[in-house]
Amino acid sequence: MLKAQFQRCCKKVPNDVEAFGPDGKSLGVVFESATPLETPGWMKKSVDWFNQSVSEERHYPLMLTSHFIAVFLAILLSKMVTAGSPAL
Repeated sequence: MLKAQFQRCCKKVPNDVEAFGPDGKSLGVVFESATPLETPGWMKKSVDWFNQSVSEERHYPLMLTSHFIAVFLAILLSKMVTAGSPAL
């Protein structure tokens, strides 16, 4: 079910973050996100890890949350967020 939900609502094409110089030429990829095929599996694994980590109470919740957000951005980075924001 989770996989079907992500396939319906989430990314359909790769969307890595790329840096551009003043001349508009690419300087290279600075942030590589998950491919559309990897996204559902990575999200399930990340949510499962987060839930298990919270239940174990071995780490501060704020640390777990910040780590999850970083992983979430790597997986589901939206073109809407990065469009026109070369500083990202």
